Amino acid sequence: MGSHYDETGLLLSGENGLVLERDGGGTWRLDINKNAAAYLGHRVHIKGMRIGFDVLDVYSIEPLNCRIKRTGFISSWQFILGFLSVWAAVGLALAVISWRLH
Repeated sequence: MGSHYDETGLLLSGENGLVLERDGGGTWRLDINKNAAAYLGHRVHIKGMRIGFDVLDVYSIEPLNCRIKRTGFISSWQFILGFLSVWAAVGLALAVISWRLH
């Protein structure tokens, strides 16, 4: 019986099936049912047992919620400054376009 692993990363299609590109680096080839293909391209959390050098037999897969949490004073200011920067860039682009049209 192999070791059990909890891993987080990006679920991708590899040469011989699905692979997990780990957040910490490296990849696992996955022995998993075909229904997991619904999560292709998404960050997931998997639990599985090692059955080969780089193979996990997956018994649990969950998609990760990728929403950005904005909490606290500093995060709120970072969000506001980012929004204002985009707003200013769009305003400048529109001004240049309207200037060239006249």
